[in-house]
Amino acid sequence: MQRTLKTAPNGCSICLMATFHRAGTLEALPEILQRYCVPVSPHDLVLPDSTHIHITPEWYLRNAWVIAYQYKTSGRILGRWENRRSQRPRESSYMLDIRTQRQLEAICEQRIIQWEAICAQDPKVKKRCPC
Repeated sequence: MQRTLKTAPNGCSICLMATFHRAGTLEALPEILQRYCVPVSPHDLVLPDSTHIHITPEWYLRNAWVIAYQYKTSGRILGRWENRRSQRPRESSYMLDIRTQRQLEAICEQRIIQWEAICAQDPKVKKRCPC
């Protein structure tokens, strides 16, 4: 099953990023966030073959998370998160390269499919973790 997010003209889909007080484990997060959060490098859970995201340049805080759920917006991107630590123009803002964007889109799709399967098997889960 493939989902397509519909956005208004000039709109975009976004994922939120958070630190959750620098929680380094999934168990430290609420149940619904355990299902959707993906570590952002550098992170205590990042291992060579683990699912995680790299931001360019590397994110400056340890143990940040991206919530792998796409929110659609009709708004435009008005700017980027500035990297005030850099003196080089190429590293003046944080971004995901195209490959990582596609990876994150696939992770989002996978997580929603997994969530729907869990809810179909156990309706009590959906009551505890409404989406």
